[in-house]
Amino acid sequence: MKKKEKIVSIDEIIGSTVNPEESGNYIKDVIESFTLSPDLLKKLDAEAEHRWKNGGKEIYNKYAADSAFAETDEYKNYFKKWGIPITLK
Repeated sequence: MKKKEKIVSIDEIIGSTVNPEESGNYIKDVIESFTLSPDLLKKLDAEAEHRWKNGGKEIYNKYAADSAFAETDEYKNYFKKWGIPITLK
């Protein structure tokens, strides 16, 4: 049986900014500021690609064709499914 990996949430990434060095999600760059660790960045990229291939592209195209699509249940349910907060103005 394959073990399911936990998807990293934006809240977890933001929460780890309190102690970036201790979190393991960030590394110091050449100007002594912090950037996402290569491992976390690679994982986030893979998750974004997975979402894109599993409905994200269609949602994007529908929204690009008609911005009123953002008010539909299909649009909202897509974001809810992946745990992505929706901020519409």
